[in-house]
Amino acid sequence: MKRSTGILAVLLILAGAALWFDRSCRGTDDTLRARTRLYPGFDRTRIESITVNGDTFTSGPRFEAIVAELDFGHLDRRLLDFALGQPRATIIVNERGGAGRTFSLGADAPGGRGIYLQRNGESEVYVVDRKLLEVLGGD
Repeated sequence: MKRSTGILAVLLILAGAALWFDRSCRGTDDTLRARTRLYPGFDRTRIESITVNGDTFTSGPRFEAIVAELDFGHLDRRLLDFALGQPRATIIVNERGGAGRTFSLGADAPGGRGIYLQRNGESEVYVVDRKLLEVLGGD
């Protein structure tokens, strides 16, 4: 009786450890999603305001639509040796504590489904879904 209880206890501990290990490992989908996020490290609870071409939003439907696009938007492609040119829209996200990020939106990408985007401090230009421009009211 004691031996079978001991064996069951060890098996239970091993099963719990295997479950913990499985849940703590990032899968391929999680890694890809993290690498292609429009706004890496985005936390909507830290957003104080969003400024779009000089107009500042702190709440309301347009604010929420922009926040949703920044939260769930992803980078479709990264372009090498590509200059954005004159931005058609600029998004400045102000976070609590003074942190934030700036996004510059450029021309339409070929095919009409995407636009060019450059994040502040980065030399790379990306193609993102044109929905970001649409929620800004720029289309």
